[in-house]
Amino acid sequence: MVVDIFGGAGKKAAPPLPLPENAIYHPDAPKKIFATLADYFSWRKPKPGQKVVAVGFHRIEVANDSLLHIDDVIRRIEKKGAFALPFFDPNDGRKIMPLLKDGKGALAPDALIAFTGLYTTVDEQVKFAKEFDRPILQAMTYRSGYEDEWRKSEEGLPLFQMGVNYTLAEMAGRIDNTLVAAKRRSDDALVAIPEQADALVERALGQANLRHKPNKDKKLAILVWNSPEGEENFSASYLNIPASVVEIVKSLRKDGYNAPEVDEATVIANVKKLIRPYYRTKNDAELKKLVAEGLADRVPVEEYKKFIEALPQETQKGLADGWEKPEDTYLTLKEDGHADFIVPLWRIGNLIIMPQPLRGARRSEESDILHDKKRPMHHAFRAVYYDIVHKQKVDAIIHLGLHGTQEWALGKERAPSVFDDTQTTIGNVPVIYPYAAHGPGEAIIARRRGRA
Repeated sequence: MVVDIFGGAGKKAAPPLPLPENAIYHPDAPKKIFATLADYFSWRKPKPGQKVVAVGFHRIEVANDSLLHIDDVIRRIEKKGAFALPFFDPNDGRKIMPLLKDGKGALAPDALIAFTGLYTTVDEQVKFAKEFDRPILQAMTYRSGYEDEWRKSEEGLPLFQMGVNYTLAEMAGRIDNTLVAAKRRSDDALVAIPEQADALVERALGQANLRHKPNKDKKLAILVWNSPEGEENFSASYLNIPASVVEIVKSLRKDGYNAPEVDEATVIANVKKLIRPYYRTKNDAELKKLVAEGLADRVPVEEYKKFIEALPQETQKGLADGWEKPEDTYLTLKEDGHADFIVPLWRIGNLIIMPQPLRGARRSEESDILHDKKRPMHHAFRAVYYDIVHKQKVDAIIHLGLHGTQEWALGKERAPSVFDDTQTTIGNVPVIYPYAAHGPGEAIIARRRGRA
């Protein structure tokens, strides 16, 4: 039968090639598999300064020819201008490192996207993570159902998949757990969910960017909480925000960031000014004061609307049904025939300091909707994050405190969609979230839904 199909009567077949335990792989390479990094680089090598993202997956995926979703991620990395370094192994972190080092012993990757579960034991994985010393992002797959089922699901990922995808991965120091693939109905093959795979690649490149970009050029945004309520309050679970900001700025300056020195009194005075518009909403006087003092940024409402129009129809309908129009929010200033969102913020060098905005439209209803996962985020809230993520393009966000509002927003419990409110706010920017040690339960929410 083989001869009938492929021809070659009278010829002897070559012996089968054994699949190595671990190797570098690429779907476009003639021989697919490379024994060493030097061998791989002889076929294709990164350009000087090019970001390198490794993609790790289990050997069984190659043996079973279950590579569609992995190949998709590899090609997305390359399409975005980075260099892909895919490899497989039998989940043994002790054997990976030689594949990732060049002839001089230097590690090639800037970040790693891991499709695998846990490498051997937690202790061994921690040892690997310390030696690797690069961000490891967890890629998750929806093996219990199909893409449409995941999209409709409120829980996102079933509880029985939590162990490998979240708990063990977190114990091993992995971050940004992102669901990127689900089963295809026609043949049960795992295939990429395009926007999800794209998001994970962008998140990995965001981490790689922090390794490549000089500190003096990096833009950061620190968001502080207005808690407890009151236009002169900003703290979080007894954290001294002004003193913390001063210490963060000192550390940034020491590491070469463009962040002029500040003192506690100045932090207190300016953040109080930034908070006032969230309370004094009867007129636009406070917004105009911030603009005059250089303590605000403008986001044209028409520009913001284009961002909203790119979201799913369901999201747009929820916004239209739940809140007033973008032109009519407490942060909207109408002048000379056009409307802008006025985003309260304080710039010091390349550092932005700002309060997290109201969850809704009115201060009086904040406590009622704080944990409401049915009602979408208000336009003004979205506009603030739109400004720092899409307009100013910060390289990282620092959520300073405990129990903000972004991570509690509308969306799946686990394995969120990129269209969930928890994700459309912060986008794919790296998020740093110093969290109080006595609040691990809420910290898990910040990590899994807030990408901390």
